[in-house]
Amino acid sequence: MQTFINHFNRHISTEEDSGDQPTLAENSPEKLLEKYAAEHKSIACKVVREGNYNNIVKKLESKKDSENFNFLTEQINRVQREYEQILNTDTTNFLFQEDENSLGVWQALTILELYDKNTFEHSLQTFLIAKSKIDSPIYVGERIIDLKKIIKDENLVNLDQFYRACLLHDIGKIEIPHFLIASSIKNSEWSELLLDFDEKNYVANPQKETPHKLLNQILTDNSIDLPAEIKAYPEATKTQKEEKKSMLIKFLTENYLRCAPYVPISEAINNPILENRAFSLKNIAELKRRHFSLESSLLQIVQSHEISSKIILESLNLQNEAILVGSHHDYNGTYSMKYEKYPLTISQFNLSERMSEFLRIADMHEAIHNKRRPHADGRSQIDCLIILAKSINKKRIHPWIAYAWLVDELQKVKETKIHDSKKVAILEGYVSALKDEL
Repeated sequence: MQTFINHFNRHISTEEDSGDQPTLAENSPEKLLEKYAAEHKSIACKVVREGNYNNIVKKLESKKDSENFNFLTEQINRVQREYEQILNTDTTNFLFQEDENSLGVWQALTILELYDKNTFEHSLQTFLIAKSKIDSPIYVGERIIDLKKIIKDENLVNLDQFYRACLLHDIGKIEIPHFLIASSIKNSEWSELLLDFDEKNYVANPQKETPHKLLNQILTDNSIDLPAEIKAYPEATKTQKEEKKSMLIKFLTENYLRCAPYVPISEAINNPILENRAFSLKNIAELKRRHFSLESSLLQIVQSHEISSKIILESLNLQNEAILVGSHHDYNGTYSMKYEKYPLTISQFNLSERMSEFLRIADMHEAIHNKRRPHADGRSQIDCLIILAKSINKKRIHPWIAYAWLVDELQKVKETKIHDSKKVAILEGYVSALKDEL
């Protein structure tokens, strides 16, 4: 840091010698430090968003100022300063040791922060959520569950490794074009794109296609049915079709049914529905450069981050962490097993064998509650928990982990004494159903 300031001081002397006399405020070391730091960060962001982790490291290390100060080290120092207060706790000593693992974690965290601050902060919050669940006893009725003790006693997963996996579970997203991750397209707009896509396909080939094909797929996947009044609403005229479309968009949006996973990216290219949020030809060129198909959905492209995260952590010699992040979504169900019933004392239940599922539910919890996203929709705490409960059934999380998690969160909601009693009853129904599986 001092070397950096010395460089700026010398830069000031050069300006003064040249006879170009800026104002005192512009001439101060602090102002120049701020200016050059911003410029260097901007350059580093552009490098990171080109993708390819190993190339990013090489390029950032090769970019140096006149004092031979490389950009990667500079950015690591910045991220450490900005987030030390959040990350420097009694359980994160692994981040502040002078060893190869610590350096690798800070390097990856810094690259993720340069790529996308929202994704970086989501990763921090996922870590903090998982840590809080492990640090504090969970009360399930009269039972007290001490997760930290259970994990340590089982001795199958090192907590440092698990926490590193939480922090870096999304590092693979740097291999996805940034415009997709930063997209501000709302679910209501994806819903309209989906309905238009269904209509276009049906009109083009009514013999082979069925009306509302993708809509029906979403309803089936989410085990939900349309209300009778929407089903029965006629579509004989253009006006009726538009009215029914509005009803469907409202239904999909209010029930938090995500349509982006079903719509090909090609439908969002220069689409007037999206106005200035539509994907441009430049965006499409970037997708092609990275060998993503335009007929893939947003979800299909984003899913690639799981294997990319695993590969990056393996390259950093974080092998156990790589295993955890490589299955924290388990999109294909590769790691899911038939669940046996375990008593709530978790006798014969090895929690640490299923830590990727614990990471998965922490990741889901944070993503659903995340209000930093460009397309965040202002959900309440109880709405978020109901969505989480619905999602759990599709995410192959062991009923015991899900049950303990939701009971803990439900108790917190009740303690606030500010909640919708009807929605609490809905959440209690999901919790009761999970209990029946145990």
